[in-house]
Amino acid sequence: MKKDYYSYDVIVVGGGLSGCTAASISAAAGAKTLLITINMDSPASMQFGNILNKERSNCIIGCMKKQGSGIPGIIEDSTLIDIGCPGHEIEGLNNLLIIDRKRFSLKIKEMLESQDDLHTRQGLATDILPQKEGLMMFTSDRLKIYASSLVLCTGTSLDGRISWGENVTYAGRPGEIHSSRLYKNLLEKGIRFRRAAKKAAPRINGSDVDEKSRNIKPGGDGEIRLYSVETGINKRRCWLVPEGKETNEMYVWGFENDLDEEQQLKMLCRIEGLENVYITRPGYRIEYACLEYSEKDEGIDGHGMKGLFPAGRVTGIESYENSLRQGFLAGINATRAAAGKKILLPEELMKSYC
Repeated sequence: MKKDYYSYDVIVVGGGLSGCTAASISAAAGAKTLLITINMDSPASMQFGNILNKERSNCIIGCMKKQGSGIPGIIEDSTLIDIGCPGHEIEGLNNLLIIDRKRFSLKIKEMLESQDDLHTRQGLATDILPQKEGLMMFTSDRLKIYASSLVLCTGTSLDGRISWGENVTYAGRPGEIHSSRLYKNLLEKGIRFRRAAKKAAPRINGSDVDEKSRNIKPGGDGEIRLYSVETGINKRRCWLVPEGKETNEMYVWGFENDLDEEQQLKMLCRIEGLENVYITRPGYRIEYACLEYSEKDEGIDGHGMKGLFPAGRVTGIESYENSLRQGFLAGINATRAAAGKKILLPEELMKSYC
């Protein structure tokens, strides 16, 4: 009898940074892997600023490189400014990588689509059911997809709600839908969640910045500019971070808020050197569902469902560096579980694979 479902060793649900990491690690280990995500045009999109901490990410990037993931090379190729290197100093910052956000996402997409043992699919996961062995995932277009292990990397999309001022939209990222059915179905299975929230800063048109102002202190390499700005509010400083080479948009790092757009603009225009700026995308607050989770759960399965490995923001963590780490751990352990091998605790895993 012909099967009425697709079959993989590992399914990764969610195409954020942790999901892309888990998928690349799983496939590099030889597991037949599927990455399913709401929007295949923006994998590993960095919605909370395109800044990676070198010191906190160096170890896990080295581990990923050793296990055959292409992501470390893409991080290197997509770096706009290496803050702290000679000639790349900026007041108030050090040991950071400024990533070209759009190039990074496009290169990740290219890597995923060309990697052996890895399939990608745009779709919305709506339910996950335990089987006698493994898990069956269902999608909104009525597909059934089986896997021995599943890595849950839903990021901010589970019951996501974005707001600024009185504006409210239900989304996992700006311009994308959210995932409500999967959240409700997992709740019904006894999986426990809590609400998490995070604010994003506005983006502005960098060509409106007054470079001649004494308050605008440049950094970068000449071609790509990064600015340090004194806000005048409780001696707070913010940084105008370039989004990429092919855009004038800058992320106002340090100015995260969820005020209405008119108030955001007024506050920015009171800052010396930013009197004439134009907001291209307002700052916002996003609330979403994440698992009841502790550090002892990191990288292992369970949470009410054997073979389910959560990673990234769905566990409640916030940094990109931790997203890389958890995607790596979950990708390795999901692959081991699919092959019938012992699941390793983080200390064991890092010792064996790094």
